[in-house]
Amino acid sequence: MGAAQVLEYNIRDGKRCSRRRRRAHDLASHGVKLTVLLLLLLLSLVFCLMLQVVRAQDFNGELDPLQVGALRALGMSRIGLNACSVEPASVLTCNDNPVVQHLVTLSVQNCPPTATLSDIDFTYLSTTSLSQLSFINCNVAAPTEPPMVLMTSLLEFLLLNSLNPIPGWWLGRLHGLRNLTVVNVTVVVVEGLEVVLSNMNDLQFLTLQNANLFAPLPVKSWPANLNSIALSGSDILGTIPASLSELTHLENLDLSNNQLNGHIPSSLGELQTLQILSLAANRLTGPIPASFGNLSALQKLDLSFNSLNGTLPPALGQLRGLTDLDLRGNKLLGGAIPFPTNVLKNMKTFLVSGTNLCYDPILTSAELARGFSIPLCG
Repeated sequence: MGAAQVLEYNIRDGKRCSRRRRRAHDLASHGVKLTVLLLLLLLSLVFCLMLQVVRAQDFNGELDPLQVGALRALGMSRIGLNACSVEPASVLTCNDNPVVQHLVTLSVQNCPPTATLSDIDFTYLSTTSLSQLSFINCNVAAPTEPPMVLMTSLLEFLLLNSLNPIPGWWLGRLHGLRNLTVVNVTVVVVEGLEVVLSNMNDLQFLTLQNANLFAPLPVKSWPANLNSIALSGSDILGTIPASLSELTHLENLDLSNNQLNGHIPSSLGELQTLQILSLAANRLTGPIPASFGNLSALQKLDLSFNSLNGTLPPALGQLRGLTDLDLRGNKLLGGAIPFPTNVLKNMKTFLVSGTNLCYDPILTSAELARGFSIPLCG
């Protein structure tokens, strides 16, 4: 082999070695990248697991110590910083704030005689997260006024034998309520019931039972979205306002056991969504409005123990969904009931004692009528 050939061979061999070195370097580089990628993937997995643990710890974290103190002042001595994780949802629930948890719902029940609710403690309980609050059998004085934050955050408020008496304007400050329930508590409404309702634009369910109102029903100020009005046993005075017919979402109207007088307004027959109507135990006079035959959704009608007169409007026979009817204790003139057999057979309750009503066998099944103790006409 000549010198030139040796030189050429060495050059070619050098190039081959160089290519091998580059391939080895590339493989090593790819190996490093793969290792880094695997490490990043592993770190990401570890981070996710740690985040889940942290979130779990946050969810079972500590309740605001100021709220714990306020609850203990109300006699809930068992309440501790771990209340959010150990107390049943029927008593309280909390948010999942990662720093410190606050109450979302709270039901204070059966307070001891030593229980107190100071203005400052009520402020501690009233955070932006609190949406449902109830006091049941808790005989403490109402705070001076509700904290401003509750005016918008609180959606449901219930008082049962608690915070008695309570001013109507106090309740009226809770502008954001959708459900207000007050039972066996005197609501002081010197200015009228309007002071409670005038700013509750989102209210859907209103219950004031045995509230000692001694006030008339508002002519205006009814929240437009009301679904239920239950005001039984609250000493309501005056007449039934025709403006109630403007509540197009109303399904339940209970004005029983009050001191209402005058005629039943025929405009109530415009309440197409009404399912339950109770005007029992008042001082109502005049006839049963024929417009009640338009209450196509009506299921329960209680007009008992008033001084209603006249006969039953034939239009009532159109109420195919009616299941319960109570007409006892009125001054009805009697006559045949207007219900055909296919309507009467759907009724579970039909109370007519003292009304002199009877049935016409041409319209109504004798067997069904006798089942409700309704005699044959003639």
